[in-house]
Amino acid sequence: MNTDLFRAYVLLQDDYLRNRPSSIRRQERYDLALDSLLAKPDRTGDPDRLVRNAWGNAGKTLRRRAKVLSLAVARDLSESLSVDEDHPAPAEPSAAVVEIEDWVRTSPLSQRDKSLLTDLIAGAEADQIAERLGLPAARVRVMVSRARARALREWMRWCEPGSRATAERQRKR
Repeated sequence: MNTDLFRAYVLLQDDYLRNRPSSIRRQERYDLALDSLLAKPDRTGDPDRLVRNAWGNAGKTLRRRAKVLSLAVARDLSESLSVDEDHPAPAEPSAAVVEIEDWVRTSPLSQRDKSLLTDLIAGAEADQIAERLGLPAARVRVMVSRARARALREWMRWCEPGSRATAERQRKR
């Protein structure tokens, strides 16, 4: 390890000890930044720049992880809202389904979208919803598809790091 990298490592470590981050995300960012400095021990340059680059790359890594996680959750949401006859809804709702129902109920979606999604979560088929609404089944399938797309967009926004919704969730913890 050269002196530039050693100084950068000490700078980042001192910053960590001075700030003592309380959030897991911030601690993980420090860990990732320190790890990235050690990953290439022969790197040279201004120690402040090396710290800035390591800190920025750690942030990018955490944002990518959060996006992958939110995509996985969105996929679970999509699967639970499926109108596929081959995969009927389970008899007893799982914790994820209950959480999704709660999210749908409190989401900023329109009342029509909430109603459609709630019916799907409850296990209703597109044909049953169409009959209840007095609309053609094809039209209801389009409505369901669009409601699911809007729900997915809202869910992604809700899960996005740094968003107002994420900040509110973290404050409630």
